Amino acid sequence: MDFDTISELETQMVFLLNLDNWQLKKCRDKYSIFDAYGYDYNGKKCVMEFKFRQEFYQTKMLEHKKYASLMGLNKYDKKYYCVIDSGGCHVYDLSQIDISDKQKMDLPKKTITDNPEKKQKEIYFLKNDKAIVYNYKFF
Repeated sequence: MDFDTISELETQMVFLLNLDNWQLKKCRDKYSIFDAYGYDYNGKKCVMEFKFRQEFYQTKMLEHKKYASLMGLNKYDKKYYCVIDSGGCHVYDLSQIDISDKQKMDLPKKTITDNPEKKQKEIYFLKNDKAIVYNYKFF
């Protein structure tokens, strides 16, 4: 996927979530650490990061660096991480994830790249029973 495709998918994701009582706006800054901001389904001021995966992964993961960046945004009450793959859309409330089991994995240096170069990164595995699941199908 390229940046333009992902940007369009983000726009569609915001639209769909807003149909389910979220009140989000897409972030227009392509270098922002989050993709959408606004209010969650409970009316809490929030940000959300989207991660689109064409393949389905039973176990979702979140990089510690991304987690720390989002959690550092103090002007927002809630921070969410949203993984979208062929299994649907899994929305994780970052205040509810288990950060006691940080692990290291070799992952691509960049999310969107043709370069297979990898780098060791700290990650958290996300538990599916902690996710809000929407059956949106993008892939």
